[in-house]
Amino acid sequence: MQELELTWSRFGKTFWFCFWRMTVFGFIGGAIANFVLHWLLTTMTGNPGLPAIGAIVWIPISILVLRMALLKKYREFRIALVSTDGPHNRLPNCVLTSKDDASP
Repeated sequence: MQELELTWSRFGKTFWFCFWRMTVFGFIGGAIANFVLHWLLTTMTGNPGLPAIGAIVWIPISILVLRMALLKKYREFRIALVSTDGPHNRLPNCVLTSKDDASP
């Protein structure tokens, strides 16, 4: 597996994928949830509840969108979760010393 450099282009593609989906799905889901919850609360208690009660829908939607971003295969890359355990999976910014450089 080849590790690619994080460029602004790759960051922008990933950001835009998450941003527009969270915005659109969050708005639509929040509006629907707001309507339903206000109707239910008004019908059952006479109190419509908080004005932004539908905002609670944004959390599960954002979780789903992030999962979608992790599963998506972009044109030249995909996001992968890589283990940092083991001798062959060292982080790229770590400084390695050889046995010859180590002093007793």
